[in-house]
Amino acid sequence: GGGALAAAALGAEGVTALSGLNHIDRGYEGLEGMLRALGADRKALILTAEADPKLVGSARNIPGVKTTIVGSLNSYDILNAGKMVVSASAIDKIEEVYSK
Repeated sequence: GGGALAAAALGAEGVTALSGLNHIDRGYEGLEGMLRALGADRKALILTAEADPKLVGSARNIPGVKTTIVGSLNSYDILNAGKMVVSASAIDKIEEVYSK
């Protein structure tokens, strides 16, 4: 079920959890630089707790980068991502939603 999916996502190799993801300098260059520094610049999934239009807009122009929210997380996206960048608030949301 959903709990197993969330556990697999957080336990997978290539997952980076970040606090303050919403404080990263917005814009294509700032996001691209952060992903490059994390080794997630080729094929990455950015997971947030809630929709973030600025983050989505910044990621849209970076080939191979996809953004999604906890409620829309699915196994295809997890398996297709070379790296996952997960906000700390998304981890809290995953624990809240899937621990029941």
